[in-house]
Amino acid sequence: SAKKLHAFLQRTYPGCRIQCAYEAGYCGFWVYDQLEELGMTTTVVHPADVPTTDKERRFKEDVRDSRKLAIALRAGLLKGIYVPPLQQRLDRSLVRQRYRTHGNTQRTQRRIRGHLHFHGVALEDIKAKRGWTNARITMLEGLAERTGDAGLTLLLSTLRQQQQMDREVLKQLSQLCQEDRLAMEVHLLRSIPGVGLLTALVFLVEVGDVRRFTWDQLHAYCGLIPGSRSAGETDIKTRMTKRGNTYLRTALVLSSWMAIRLDAAMLKAYERLCKRMKGQKAIIRIAKKQANRMRSVLINQKRFTPQTLELCG
Repeated sequence: SAKKLHAFLQRTYPGCRIQCAYEAGYCGFWVYDQLEELGMTTTVVHPADVPTTDKERRFKEDVRDSRKLAIALRAGLLKGIYVPPLQQRLDRSLVRQRYRTHGNTQRTQRRIRGHLHFHGVALEDIKAKRGWTNARITMLEGLAERTGDAGLTLLLSTLRQQQQMDREVLKQLSQLCQEDRLAMEVHLLRSIPGVGLLTALVFLVEVGDVRRFTWDQLHAYCGLIPGSRSAGETDIKTRMTKRGNTYLRTALVLSSWMAIRLDAAMLKAYERLCKRMKGQKAIIRIAKKQANRMRSVLINQKRFTPQTLELCG
């Protein structure tokens, strides 16, 4: 309880100036909100940015971690992360729910395939339309009823519930993009080839105010830059760093694959890159260009046109 902590500190150290720090994690930012409301200056830090030792990594406990944070805070070694406004956090939760529901649906579909394969039934042998259509699910339900397969019946029931949830989330996202605070920016972003409704929403709710980033900072935040190991004259670039926003990276890469199909300029850049690197690496460069386009469109508040390329680099 933030109130109990505040009361304890005021009682034990009357008249003191309080500074707090905690690691970003599953609890989100509600702790930050409550502590700031009580007048306690609070810093939320990335867990990987807290100075630590090998011993502290191997022997973790709350007391040790708290003392480590307090010492680093007193020494001025902690750099806080950006705390998004409450409305942006709510929008993020809705958009991220789309990935969770879609992932659950796909997981259940794979389980159904595995269940059928275990019992010697191939989906290709069942005459139905391609994909997990209502006709295919109904046919599988009939198969489960005829064979008395209760396990398959439960899996199909779960699939229907998850598909319904997926449709409900998409409905909510459609309503979100029509709200006045997002409608114009979504419209501008969707003028870029390869950017659809979901990609536009992911970019807006994850980035927030795009003006707080330069191009290079935006690439780093999206997780589109490689790691590096430098020593002396040796400078080795490793694979893409795990730091960065996973949702943004996924959305931008998928959007880039679509962009090279729809935009001649992107296709030409991709083909030029493929002459000196693999396609999977080339598409990361295209994703950076796509992020530049999205940033430029939002800053200039103009729809994407071929002339916009000069502003995107």
